[in-house]
Formats: sequence, structure tokens, C-alpha cells
Amino acid sequence: TYKDDITQKLGHTVTFEKSDYKKPTSNENGIVSYECETCHAKLTYGEIKDADSRVLDYESVTGGVIVKGFKSGYDVKELVIPPVNSSGQLVIGIKEGAFQDNAPLKKVSLPDTLQYIEKNAFSGCAELTTVTVGYASVLETIGDSAFYECPKLATFDLPKSLVTVEASAFENCTLLKATNSIYGKLETVGDRAFLGTAIVQFSIPATVST
Repeated sequence: TYKDDITQKLGHTVTFEKSDYKKPTSNENGIVSYECETCHAKLTYGEIKDADSRVLDYESVTGGVIVKGFKSGYDVKELVIPPVNSSGQLVIGIKEGAFQDNAPLKKVSLPDTLQYIEKNAFSGCAELTTVTVGYASVLETIGDSAFYECPKLATFDLPKSLVTVEASAFENCTLLKATNSIYGKLETVGDRAFLGTAIVQFSIPATVST
């Protein structure tokens, strides 16, 4: 596997966490590299960044692939889900239960290509604090209990593209105090979608019918 290749190259176990690498430097050819804190070997940005696409399992669906979760033996604290997998297929969804009850996961960055997050995709992620959504996101659906009982989740900006927030999507995210404005494409907010959060109020557009 890719992780095994890098482990062999460095001679010790690697985690692909940014904190494991010192501030980047450039060599005489302008190629940026990162020095490993453990063994002081240098890896290029591409070698580290590519790990994000190689540690994930995918399933082919119409229009691209969906993320099934981490491959066996992989866990990271900060996950950047790439817009395409290593075969160049668009990443359009996150499968039901993909990262459910994942203890180490703290931060997630979602690609702009993502269209939907299925049921329980991140539910029970006790250490998850931040989910980042790009400005150009096409995310339309946040599934039933997608972030249910993520008690440390404090930041989640709802994209302009959002159409549906299903039941209990953010229920018991007790530190979630506010989101950005909910935009005019939103049509459905499910039962208990924001129950048990710290949100006091937000505006719901007239497009919401249920």
C-alpha cells in the first residue's frame, strides 16, 4: 500500500498528520519538501498530500464514486477528502456510516464536488470539531443523523447549494452555536435536525416547505 511504501522509505510508522512534519523548505530547484520530525527525512508535498486520496475506500456509483471510509489500518485526525480519487473519478458522496464512531477524527474538509452525505456518515465522532465546506460546493443533501451526537462539532458552514437537511442531522451537536445564513435553495429541514445544539436562532428561507 501507499502507506507501507512511505513507511519503508522512512524506516518507521507514519500517520500523515501535518504536525508530524516541520515547516516546508524549498531546494535549489524550487521543489517544496517537508522534514519528518521523527527521522528528519524529507518528503515532497505531493507524497504527503497524495496520502489523503490513498487512505480512503471508494465505491463506484452513477456519476463518480462515494467514500466508504478509511482503508483497513488507516486513521487520521485531519482528513481532506479529495475531489477525485486516484483513478480520476469525481467524489460525489459519502456513504452511510462511512466514518461513524471514528474516535481520532477531529477535522474534515469536504470537496466542492460532493453532492450528498448519507445517513450516519459521521455520527458519534466524539472528537470532531470542524467540517469545512468550499465556497463553490454543490452539496445538496445532509442525510439522516449524518452528524448525530458529535458533541465537539462547533463549526459547519451550510453551502448555498443545500436543498435538504434530514432528520437529526445535527442532533446533540451541543457546541454547534451558529451556522452561516441558510440560503434560498433549501426546501426541507427534517425533524430534530438541530435539536440539542447551542443554536438560538437562524433565518429559514421561504423556499422551505417541510
